[in-house]
Amino acid sequence: ALTELASSGPDLVLSGQPRPAALQTPRSGCQIDVLIYLAVEKPKRPLRPWRYGTWISRASFEVVTEGSFAGFVPLPLTADQKVRMDLPPKTVRYITLGDNSPLDEGVSEDSLELWFDADLLAKMSANPKSKSSDALQRHLFLDAIAAIVADARTRPELSNFSWVDAKDTLLGRVVELVAPSKANEEARAQACATYLEMIKKSPARFMAYAEEAAALSAALDEELGG
Repeated sequence: ALTELASSGPDLVLSGQPRPAALQTPRSGCQIDVLIYLAVEKPKRPLRPWRYGTWISRASFEVVTEGSFAGFVPLPLTADQKVRMDLPPKTVRYITLGDNSPLDEGVSEDSLELWFDADLLAKMSANPKSKSSDALQRHLFLDAIAAIVADARTRPELSNFSWVDAKDTLLGRVVELVAPSKANEEARAQACATYLEMIKKSPARFMAYAEEAAALSAALDEELGG
């Protein structure tokens, strides 16, 4: 409640136990919506809110870390869009980075276009928390990661990339998603360097680790009634 926040002073400790789920990893965060309404009836006055339940104000803000990841937002792939992109009519998803390189600094996940069949996207959006929608979202997430890895492997400069070089790139952000989130900074850096080498030499193996990080197995188990 806002009254509790007000009484806590200028500093609010978020690292206590139990810690909010949205703040349990270095790449997470949350969006906070504050809605203020009139909780009691007031005497009627001109240009003043008086009726009980009248909305007075609303504010939204985010709490994120430097490692936060915005994710990949699906775009509706309509029939007309498929024609414009010269895609088959039954295309379900199409992923492209355009002219952007996942090895260039400043290229974020927003640069990736994840097109998904408009009808299927509408059904998924209508039931975002259903078991099938959850599993499908995880599949799309992995498809986007696979597209980034595949694009990076076409770039000659990847062979000379160290983790220090890759850290601030889109490929680096993907690697950090797979690395253990609860490890200390040194252990995470070592894991990221190992995953980067894995992308160079054995991308399918890296994708297996990405699949585990995305918890796809659990989602499919739930969907199939395991």
